[in-house]
Amino acid sequence: MESSVEIVKTRCRYSLDTKQNILRALTECTQKDVSSRSGIPLRTIQNFVREKDKIIASLRAKRCRNIGYFDAHTTAKNIAFVEEELSSVLCTLPPNTTSVLQPLDVGVMGPFKAKLRNLWLRETCYGKANGLH
Repeated sequence: MESSVEIVKTRCRYSLDTKQNILRALTECTQKDVSSRSGIPLRTIQNFVREKDKIIASLRAKRCRNIGYFDAHTTAKNIAFVEEELSSVLCTLPPNTTSVLQPLDVGVMGPFKAKLRNLWLRETCYGKANGLH
């Protein structure tokens, strides 16, 4: 008696860096080659090509970085670095904000950051092994 196992397809979400690397690879290879090398379905790569303008806009978009209100963090040199190198806007937090937000950081953001870090490491290591980085 054989048991049948239902196959459930899940949608993968790819980071902006992955999408950028795929678009770079498409300058040298065909969509089919990139799909076979990266393990990303051809249909998904075709979606990346269709959404190329949105992907590039997202990569260039400024992001807001929040840091604690500590004078050493907010020097002119650090602000310039964040704005130029990270394409971000630096937003300082008022004093004692971190103590109010710490329970949220421990209970919600801590596990979320750990999961993101693991996914990033898996993606980065996989990309290097397949020559995408």
